[in-house]
Amino acid sequence: MKKLLALLLTVCLLLSLCACGGSASSEAAPAEESAQAEASAAEEPEAEEAEAPAEAEEAPAEAEEVSAEEPVEEPEEPVEEPAQFVEVSLPIVDEPTTFSIWFTWPPVLSNFCDGPGSSPTAQEFADRTGVSLDYHVINTEAASEEFSLMVVSGDYTDLILGGTSYYNNPDQIIEDGVAVDIAPYLDDYLPNLKAVLDSNEEWKLAAYTDSGAIAECYKFEIGTDQNVGPVIRKDFLEQLGLDVPVTYDDYHEVLTAFKDELGVEAPMLLPYTGLTNYYSLGYGVPCDLKNGGLFYVVDGEVKYAGMEQDYYDLVTLMAGWYAEGLIDQEFLNRTTTTDPDSGLIAADDAGVWTANVLMFDQYLNSTPNDAFALTGTAYPVKSEDSPIMYQNEAKATGVGYVVTTACSDIETCLSWINYWYSEEGTFLANYGIEGLTWEYDDAGEPHLTELILASEIGLPSSLTSSIYCINSGPYIEDCTRNQYFFGENQRAAMEIWDRSDKETCSEAYPESAGLTVDESEAYSAIMSDIETYMEETISSVLVGNVSTDTLQEIADNLTSMNIEEAIALKQAAYDRYMAKAA
Repeated sequence: MKKLLALLLTVCLLLSLCACGGSASSEAAPAEESAQAEASAAEEPEAEEAEAPAEAEEAPAEAEEVSAEEPVEEPEEPVEEPAQFVEVSLPIVDEPTTFSIWFTWPPVLSNFCDGPGSSPTAQEFADRTGVSLDYHVINTEAASEEFSLMVVSGDYTDLILGGTSYYNNPDQIIEDGVAVDIAPYLDDYLPNLKAVLDSNEEWKLAAYTDSGAIAECYKFEIGTDQNVGPVIRKDFLEQLGLDVPVTYDDYHEVLTAFKDELGVEAPMLLPYTGLTNYYSLGYGVPCDLKNGGLFYVVDGEVKYAGMEQDYYDLVTLMAGWYAEGLIDQEFLNRTTTTDPDSGLIAADDAGVWTANVLMFDQYLNSTPNDAFALTGTAYPVKSEDSPIMYQNEAKATGVGYVVTTACSDIETCLSWINYWYSEEGTFLANYGIEGLTWEYDDAGEPHLTELILASEIGLPSSLTSSIYCINSGPYIEDCTRNQYFFGENQRAAMEIWDRSDKETCSEAYPESAGLTVDESEAYSAIMSDIETYMEETISSVLVGNVSTDTLQEIADNLTSMNIEEAIALKQAAYDRYMAKAA
């Protein structure tokens, strides 16, 4: 437990220093500082608190001794005590209690376990608290449709995993009568969540809606790193005597060599959804039509990439690569997921794709080629010193639990969730069961076992942990725990993808800048047609079914479809978000 607490303490200290410097609100700094408060509270002698007023009383006398010519030092502003966690008495209930939960679950995991309820960590939560869950398992690929059907029927479970993610504005799920606003319950039933929110401004901004409500008990993340980005076959480069590509021209040269000299079938892989932002940052625009959309920000002004020349320059470039056979010719038909085609990778028929570092070992184990080697590669840029679009950090809140209006015992349910946010509950959610999913190393630090990190059952650790530990829920996730067994190439890839030292020309639209309910309705009415139009049209342009000469026509069509009104709505939401953050 020392590892998690040490990380929390470190982050808290940094945030406290920022607060003293006036750059952050004294009310902010969540989960990371919360555990620190619990650890430090017992160590701070009460006597020190008692001495503070006496010191304050002596200050005026000292001031009198200062000559008129000497400047009087301004008294330091008092530093707020860190938020205090509350120890939770177990069990939560006197009699065994069960709450129902609507829970999305990847179908591939059904081949390895009996569902999320079979997780030994989930069972341990039930044993400790006396509260168990009745899982209504939903296929992740049908989640949106199933959620809509549930809302229409009005037949809700007590809890919903990630319920707010199905709305443009979390206020809407409350107004629709689906979710309970938990903000009024913080003091009495969720003191640990309150401590989390009071300790981190970013999390507090993300958790509260513009109306002051909290629609979901979110997961919060600490120790996040850029663990997804472009990868390239290092052994291919060495075979050809080529350097790792940096610019778009470099990429073109490398992909051409992969195709012409090595006979690689699909030099660059794309997901079936088309372009990803990892290849567009060098043009200063987003291009992923599915994840986050095409809205972005330049000097405080919200823009839509589909109205900008830089975006169409990128589309033209990539369409040219496709026409030359440098991009997988079947990417639109390969799969129904965004994961790269593992068959092509194992057969040495792919050279560049985007990957999570957690997948590196799985790729290595899937191929009979002993020379197989991967390395991370930088996001392509126009020139080595040209600026890029800044990819904002991951969303401040992760997938948690929505408490619905169907729950007949909201207070008990929230008291149970409060345990998840405690030091003990957070450690259990992160690491699971000692001796099975985690153990202490020689330095006395906890780390996940090879059962989780070494893919012993043939799955990446991100999926294996869903079977044995907890991946979603209302707790503070220590994202560093998966890095214990990382190899040098994995750590190097993360450093390459961290472009924090690059000059930026734009930034991604912040996910936490939410629309109001009325704005959301107007936005959806406009963007539902635009998103469908853009997905179909841009895909057709990329594969050559529609000429790049029509790109200006696309922008004109967007204007007639009221894209400017949608931009104005997003601008208003962005301005409100920045005002709250100021």
